[in-house]
Amino acid sequence: MPRLSLLAFVALTLTACPSEPADDVTSHEENLALLPGLELLIDFPSLDDGARAVGDESMLLVHTSEAADDVDDTLEPSLSIIATIEVLPPQETSENLAHWSQPGAGSASAEVNVWVEDEGAGLIDYLVMREAGGDATLSVWGEVQDLGDGSTEGTLAVRDEPIPMPTISTLPLDGLQDPNEGASVEAQYGLTPDGAEILAWWEPDESLWSIEGCRYMEAATSGGGGTIDVVESIDIAGGPDPELLAVRVQWADDGSGRADAVVCDEPCEDIEADRLGTFTECFDSEGVVTYVNRTWVPAEDGDAASCPFTEEVAAQAVVDTMVAGCTPGSSAGG
Repeated sequence: MPRLSLLAFVALTLTACPSEPADDVTSHEENLALLPGLELLIDFPSLDDGARAVGDESMLLVHTSEAADDVDDTLEPSLSIIATIEVLPPQETSENLAHWSQPGAGSASAEVNVWVEDEGAGLIDYLVMREAGGDATLSVWGEVQDLGDGSTEGTLAVRDEPIPMPTISTLPLDGLQDPNEGASVEAQYGLTPDGAEILAWWEPDESLWSIEGCRYMEAATSGGGGTIDVVESIDIAGGPDPELLAVRVQWADDGSGRADAVVCDEPCEDIEADRLGTFTECFDSEGVVTYVNRTWVPAEDGDAASCPFTEEVAAQAVVDTMVAGCTPGSSAGG
């Protein structure tokens, strides 16, 4: 589990909030409507193949889009389930805790269970479990803070491996949490009427560069454009220790943009001083490279004036957050 507490993101928003619940009582149905939905998914330009030359598809764009897809693919089943929950009075209530249960979409034998606890001052805890055959085949849990202006901030953890379905009596009233440790993805997020921000840790897959450890993504989208940073452990220099790969992709509403990558000695305490090499690609609205420049196997080609954004590498703070939350040999959920 990341060393950086996922609750810290929400806790920062609570320091100025009163400790007592607000005068206005929030209904269970209004609390249910605060749960994160499909708008949290990153609408990132996605391609199939990568290359390293002008006229080919952007290798860095493909790699980063695959990272965003990894997160989206893990979150989407949970968020889709939440999106299908009917905002109706709960079947059970106990003090400030409400429980909903309804048949799962597309399966007569599956059932979705949702628990929401009202902590007061616009803060809720939630736990969603899809049950099939007595097991929770998917579970998602976290907190949501209602900011009162159509915006929310929260945390999200997802497990997609079956676990025994807990009894209601085992769920604490002083803060819902999944009663079993381990998650496939853990995230902090912010949603506004104009866009989304998400910070996520997740386990590495069989991607081109990732090795053991966990991967980190920080993304912000607004309209059709946005910025995304992906940081992960790699082994590209062939030495005894791994390196960090930090990629920043910026894209416009039409999908054109640029990608800047830095390979840095772990733990990359100074992204400028510890860098081993850089790799830049600019691409058009189809993801085709219009300019490329890299320091290993030095090569520069194309028109630098075609780049719709200026060079901008992942911020040191992004790398520091990833290092704080991930260690070689561990994962976001382990």
